[in-house]
Amino acid sequence: MLRPTSARIPANAAVQTRSAVPCGVLVTPLSPSPPPRSTLAFEASLPPAALASYKSAAATTSTAIPRCTACRAYIGAACNMNARYWACAICSQRNTLPTRYSPILLAPPEALHIVPELSRHLYDLPVENIITPPPTAYIFLVDANGDQPFMDAARKAIRQALLSIQGVSIVGIMLYDHNVTLLDLRAEILRHFSPQDPSLNASHVFPPDQWFRTTNNQTVSKIVSMLAKFRAKEHAQVSAPTKSALGTAVKAALDMIETAQLLAARVLVLAATEPNFGDGAIQHASHPLPDDQQHPPKPLTRFYEQAGVRANLLGAMFDVYISSKTPVHVASLAPLAQISGGRLTMYESGEESLSADVWQHLNDPAVVRGLLRVRTSSCIPVADVYGCGVYQDSEVPEVYRLSCHGHTSTLAVEFRASEESPPANVRFASVQVAFQGVFIEPGSLPQRVLRVQTQSYALTGSGSVIRKEADSNAIATMLFHQAIATADEKSIGAARMLLFDWLANLFFRAAKKAEAGDTPGIDGNLTRYPALQPVPRLIFGLIRSFLFRQEPVDPDSRAALRCIWEDLSPELLAAAAYPRLYSFLNLHEKNNHELPLSSAAVKECGHPIFLLDAFSDVVIFYATSSRKDLQYPPPESSVVMRVRGQCVRDRPVAPKCVVCREGTPKDRWFKSFLIEDPLPGAAAQSFSAFIQGVADAAEGMLQSSKKQ
Repeated sequence: MLRPTSARIPANAAVQTRSAVPCGVLVTPLSPSPPPRSTLAFEASLPPAALASYKSAAATTSTAIPRCTACRAYIGAACNMNARYWACAICSQRNTLPTRYSPILLAPPEALHIVPELSRHLYDLPVENIITPPPTAYIFLVDANGDQPFMDAARKAIRQALLSIQGVSIVGIMLYDHNVTLLDLRAEILRHFSPQDPSLNASHVFPPDQWFRTTNNQTVSKIVSMLAKFRAKEHAQVSAPTKSALGTAVKAALDMIETAQLLAARVLVLAATEPNFGDGAIQHASHPLPDDQQHPPKPLTRFYEQAGVRANLLGAMFDVYISSKTPVHVASLAPLAQISGGRLTMYESGEESLSADVWQHLNDPAVVRGLLRVRTSSCIPVADVYGCGVYQDSEVPEVYRLSCHGHTSTLAVEFRASEESPPANVRFASVQVAFQGVFIEPGSLPQRVLRVQTQSYALTGSGSVIRKEADSNAIATMLFHQAIATADEKSIGAARMLLFDWLANLFFRAAKKAEAGDTPGIDGNLTRYPALQPVPRLIFGLIRSFLFRQEPVDPDSRAALRCIWEDLSPELLAAAAYPRLYSFLNLHEKNNHELPLSSAAVKECGHPIFLLDAFSDVVIFYATSSRKDLQYPPPESSVVMRVRGQCVRDRPVAPKCVVCREGTPKDRWFKSFLIEDPLPGAAAQSFSAFIQGVADAAEGMLQSSKKQ
């Protein structure tokens, strides 16, 4: 769950400055727990009474976990302990150990692994529930203004979703246009209410006890057939301008969730048009200004931000899927998904992957009503927390509220090294993350769970050591979140400058010294720091991305891309910022080295087949030098296709897969990702020119420091 930007922590602020490496950790709340050490053989060797005694010592709920009396941190494997006391890993406070643990600590060391809270750095425990929680609700909000392909894709997606949530779940379906229509699945009738009638509450029109429970394929078919009838009946003849009351449908869904007093809910919005009627209608200026390319797109209404906050507090997660042939102002809708912990996905060329994405998202792990607390040693206090939809609790500033989904959902926690070094006998700094929320699993009752992880990292007074043990992908992820915050506060240009200046400072701090036996000066290749060598290309990729590039970008594309990238793990973000390029000697033999993203590298390589993984796109490219005996497209049994399968596995969105030959119209997919080449007639530099500019800036810093 925790991943530091470097395996070493700076002993003070001066060391952090000299290292040029951001100090912090990435938090992945839903990362899979590591498998426990096997104790089966040891348990089999124990007398039944002893085994029962050891197992009874383990905490069964979160309230039974020992906590520090000073800082309230939880016990963990990073804590020193004996049969009577344990020392807090965060503040070193000595605490009394509950007597139930004494037999474990006096037994052979293998016995400790029977008790997770004593033997593991990361452990999960259920939070005690007084009553059985109500089932999870799944609500579908479907835009009735969509054309026939959209409605067909929506029905297919809903069918896939219902098949995956069969069991202990309840379902509600609404369609919206100028009215909001609720499907009463038991009576097989439609219930309408108008956005213009504020006295009419959706929970009165459609009480929660009339929602349908998913139990078998027959009920799924019944729901899908009702959707088909509604489409044919209501939209056979449409001539008036479309009206879209999405905001009213969102409010109705939240009203029903609140009235039913649900613990958890998933709401899936399938949108085809911009909301322009009722609550949450997006009002454009009568004389629209040209697109502002200097700042991220801003919401035109706060309705969806406020709805997202309400959804977060009610335990409702909104996933928004947009397939529209016209602009929908994604920036206004995005806060609904981001703050509630859901995803926003925009389809620019059809809805082919809609059903696959819906199925994947519903089967990913998800948590609502999440509370995050980060505790640290006094030498590295928390400076800021970045992430998609995370915000401070209004009553307890040290607690952050968030809902999240998927194993890859990642937050960034930045530390600020203290001015003074800790005492000489303090050699480690510790970080503990406690995350509590309601875990949702399709077909099962929601369960409140606490996850705790505690890690200790060695302190160092050497900036060079921090650079040598740095994590390039973690650093790029931290800088990405800082750049997003800078773009929001200042401008996109300021975000680009932040990334450029940071890289120049890294080159300056990593400059070769004369006493090291090398030629002194700026080293743009970072030859002494192999761990940092991927960083320049990652920074270059971020600057050239649709989020930060200087060239004009469609506002909806920029806002939708941000929703996806802000939630990615370091490896996926690295692939999105600087795609991976592999070459193949033939269909069954892969070159082990990744290639730079340049046409020169492709040409010099001389191999006939290439595979480019850009996270949301996977392109297989046949060069003109390909032998005639190489089958096109590659067969499923080939190594090329197996590598493609590995690339697309477990992605939060289904990547677009393209196979093309050089010299055909489709080869633009491949060439558009060769970002190290300069763009003709654009302000974007080639990678070599970019690195030269960074090195020149670093050289200026070096000369200035010599004068001082």
